[in-house]
Amino acid sequence: MIKPENFAEKVIWYTLLWTYGFFAIGGLYVVGAVVGWILFGDLVRQLWAQTDETPPEDKIRIPWAVWVWIAGMLVMEVALIVGHLDFNLGVGLIIKSSIGWAKGWALMAVFPLVGALKIRPQLLCRIACIIGLQTLLLFPLFFWLI
Repeated sequence: MIKPENFAEKVIWYTLLWTYGFFAIGGLYVVGAVVGWILFGDLVRQLWAQTDETPPEDKIRIPWAVWVWIAGMLVMEVALIVGHLDFNLGVGLIIKSSIGWAKGWALMAVFPLVGALKIRPQLLCRIACIIGLQTLLLFPLFFWLI
């Protein structure tokens, strides 16, 4: 049976395994952003630990297209801040809007970036099948609630 082998795989595995649990408590909206930033932190940690002695197959490479996405999302944040300053909206609103940017637009760059992590496609297929089974088992309850 396929099980997660590294931190990134464990985060994805257990988050997806608890999809309906997060749904039940109304946490799906927040969980997606939190997982993205946790995986981003893990990627930064792995990049920081990378040295010249790191084997080529273990080195993390980020494609140029992802760098373009990162630049685009950073430009959006700069535009957001400049717009707030231009209309004298205050630091509190800048912080609030930046948090909104971080859980929305920034993730459009974060998720392609964390694609550089070592996550086996077989694990994703396995967890998708488990979620499908959960859906089949919960379907009568969902149908009854409608």
